[in-house]
Amino acid sequence: MNAFAVLLASALVLMAAPAAAQSGPAPSDSAATLPSEQPTAAPGPDAATIAAHKRVLEKTIADMKASKIDYASMSTDLAAKVRASEAAITPALQTMGRLQAVEYVGEQQGALKFKVAFEQATTTWFIGLGPDGKIAFLVLRTG
Repeated sequence: MNAFAVLLASALVLMAAPAAAQSGPAPSDSAATLPSEQPTAAPGPDAATIAAHKRVLEKTIADMKASKIDYASMSTDLAAKVRASEAAITPALQTMGRLQAVEYVGEQQGALKFKVAFEQATTTWFIGLGPDGKIAFLVLRTG
């Protein structure tokens, strides 16, 4: 694992647990399967829900890259965790280059999963919004 990946892993592994997953494990590509892979899975989120999460994610990434994080848009717990990691988050995201695309790819344990392509990296983000519309869960994975 290169130094860049180690920095991101230490800064952004898990920032807060979504309400749906607080009693269970965090989303994991290797430990959990997408609902579409489970024969009895509930239907996925509707297009409006996906679009709302995508807008919030795009704004959050832009804010983080600009070092102008909107903590009011986050749950209290998440805001505290992001504040503690901000010194690593901003430079790491800045090295990835310009945001090129954000694509919804599924849902895991109540969080929506997006593939986010930058000029220098492709990442996976998990985001969950609480009933109040604030970000309750945010995870970034590289590689």
